[in-house]
Amino acid sequence: MFTRNKSFVTLIIIFTFLLHSHSASAIDLNHMVIKSKPIKDSKELVKTSDLIFLGRFEHVKHQVRTDHAVTGGQLYNFIQPISIKDMYKGSQQTSVDLLTTGVLPLPKPENPLNTLYPGPIAEGVYLVFIKKFPHQDLYYLNGGWQGLYPVISGRTIALKESGKPEFNHLKPTDIPKVIETIENAQ
Repeated sequence: MFTRNKSFVTLIIIFTFLLHSHSASAIDLNHMVIKSKPIKDSKELVKTSDLIFLGRFEHVKHQVRTDHAVTGGQLYNFIQPISIKDMYKGSQQTSVDLLTTGVLPLPKPENPLNTLYPGPIAEGVYLVFIKKFPHQDLYYLNGGWQGLYPVISGRTIALKESGKPEFNHLKPTDIPKVIETIENAQ
């Protein structure tokens, strides 16, 4: 009987530890704020990204008000699914969830808060460079706006003052070669 109780207690301790360690690593969306950090060049952008792909941003599936405010608004965290069309770097997946922080009400486009806190991304197709949160199924833009290139009329667009010129005006069929060239550059 003692051995049986000892085994039961051991199982309870292991279960409690696993439950605690899982919840301890969970992201607290009410307190987390993602500030974008600039990337030096296209080589660093490619090297430090966990996933690089062409994907379609869908409608935001979850938003959480944070306990942080800025002049002109409140910070919110947004979780937005992206359907992956073509994977260029990283493990093959069909979709990922992107976490961004943004300001509500939305600031005017010229407001510098938009650079720090991009918020949800407009639905559409993009070339995407993202990093994974440790121990989570969530990703964030690598370099903020530097990790995002909309595809308009079949070609990528490097965003003014953010995008890397090497990723501007590319057809989707050109992207793998450009990434390979950047990876192999000295």
